[in-house]
Amino acid sequence: MTPEIDIEKLRAGDHDALQQVYAELAPRLSVFVRARYGDYGASEAEDIVQDTLVMVLTRLHLFKGDSAEEFLRWCFLIARNKVMDSFRRRTALARCDKLVEAELPAAREPQEDIEVTEVLLRAIEHLPERERIILKMRLDGLSYQDCAERLGCSVNTLHTLYFRTIKKLQEQLKRDGVTE
Repeated sequence: MTPEIDIEKLRAGDHDALQQVYAELAPRLSVFVRARYGDYGASEAEDIVQDTLVMVLTRLHLFKGDSAEEFLRWCFLIARNKVMDSFRRRTALARCDKLVEAELPAAREPQEDIEVTEVLLRAIEHLPERERIILKMRLDGLSYQDCAERLGCSVNTLHTLYFRTIKKLQEQLKRDGVTE
């Protein structure tokens, strides 16, 4: 059943119409995100729902339809795109983290372990300060979101900086003969 949504009032910024859209859409979007993408935790699904609602309201001027059905299709398309963006980010982050784990070989002798550690520490010392800070925060277990907030940048910017930092370390370790 399609809810009664007054598109004109919504476009005019009517407070009651906005509340109605939120009340109608939030539960439906939540069910959509959780049902279609079951591996999301409740908080991650809720974040996607909130991001979707914010985008719907801030981009309402771009909606060209006139009916509630068209509006719902538009909203669910935005939600689907938000979920796909989230999947892409998670996949990229997982690849980046795997690169970090895969690049250091398991040492066979304690002396080799010490040598690898020394080479790695020297490589880290040669990084620019911001990259050292990013690496330290990630190694300390901070989330990408927390790191980005502390550095005053977007999460996407932090992902890019972190990935570049890891690539620099990988290249240095190859030059030093620690990895192949």
